[in-house]
Amino acid sequence: MQICWEVPVEKIGMWLKTAAKERDVEELKAEGWQGLLLTERWEDQEVGDEWLSWMSEWKTAPTHTRAELQELYQQLLPTKVYHHKKTGTNTGEDVKCRMCGKAAETQAHVLAGCAALAQSKYMIRHNAAFKVIFYELLKDLDSVTTVPPWYSQNMPKPLYENKRGKALWDIPRYAEHAEARNNRIDCTVIDKERKKVVSLEMSCPWVSNGEIKCAEKTNKYAPLRYELRRRFPEYKIEQQNIIIDALGGSSRRVNIPKIACYPGYLRNMFSFWSVSCSLRGNCILSLPSTKTTTYGLHSFSYMASKLWNSLPDSLRMSDFLDFKCKILQYDSFS
Repeated sequence: MQICWEVPVEKIGMWLKTAAKERDVEELKAEGWQGLLLTERWEDQEVGDEWLSWMSEWKTAPTHTRAELQELYQQLLPTKVYHHKKTGTNTGEDVKCRMCGKAAETQAHVLAGCAALAQSKYMIRHNAAFKVIFYELLKDLDSVTTVPPWYSQNMPKPLYENKRGKALWDIPRYAEHAEARNNRIDCTVIDKERKKVVSLEMSCPWVSNGEIKCAEKTNKYAPLRYELRRRFPEYKIEQQNIIIDALGGSSRRVNIPKIACYPGYLRNMFSFWSVSCSLRGNCILSLPSTKTTTYGLHSFSYMASKLWNSLPDSLRMSDFLDFKCKILQYDSFS
C-alpha cells in the first residue's frame, strides 16, 4: 500500500526561505571575527527582541544606514586594531586611539569608551535618545500635547510643571541632608497624584558593559535618593536606569515608568481624593456623586472607583507593568 502525501505548494517557498536563513545564521556564527557580536546578541537572554525591529518598522530607512549598522555588528569599522589584525595594512605596533591616545583603537573604544568624545559626540547621542522618552513622559503628565519626531532638533525645557506634577530635565538638585557629589541626574518626575518621585538615568555603554553600568548608576545616586526621601517623606522614591547600549540593544528589565497609563476619556471620568491626610491609603479615587440608587450606584465610574479603592496600597502604588502581574494573583471577590 503506497501512501501519497500532498505537499502544499505555497509552503515550499517558506520552508526553503527558513532553511536558507538558518544556514546563513550558522555560517555567521562560525565566523570568529565578524560573527562574534551577532552571536553574543542572539544568545544574550537579557536583551529584548527589539534591537533590530527598527529595520522592519522604519520602512524608508536608507540603504546605507542598514549597511553601516550591519558593518558595526560584523566589526568592520576601520579602526587601527582592525587594520592591524584583519587587513594587515597597519604593520606598525601603534594601535592607540588617534583622538585620546590612551587606549587601543577598537570599535568598542570608539563607540563607547573614548574620553575625547565623552562630552561631545556621546552627549549628543545620549540626549537625542533620551529626549524621546522624556517627551513621552511629558505627554502622559499632560505637560505637552504632541511628541516631536525623533529626528527633531527641539530640545526639552529644563522645567515643566502643572497641577498633576513636575518634570525636570538635567537640573542639579542641591542636597541639604546628605553629601551628594553626583546631583545632576538626567530627569526627575514628581507625580503629585500618585505621590511618587521617579529619577531617570540613561547610559549608552558598550554591549558587554550594561550590567556594570546599571550597578554603577544605582550606587552613584544613592545619596540623592536619600535626599529625595527626606524632602518628600510621603512620596515613593524610585530610580530607573535606562541602559541602551551603543548598538541599540536594551535590557528586557528596562521599565520606563508611565505617569498615566489610561486614555484621556478615562482620565476625565475619575479624580483622586484631594485630602492631604488620608487614613484610607494612597491613590484613593473620589466616589462620584449619584442622583439615583438604581443607575447611579451601578454606573461604571462609581463601581470602578469603589473597586479601585478596595485594592491594597501595594497594588494601587505599583507601576503599570507590576500592576498587570500582581492583579492576576489578587482575588478581589474573596
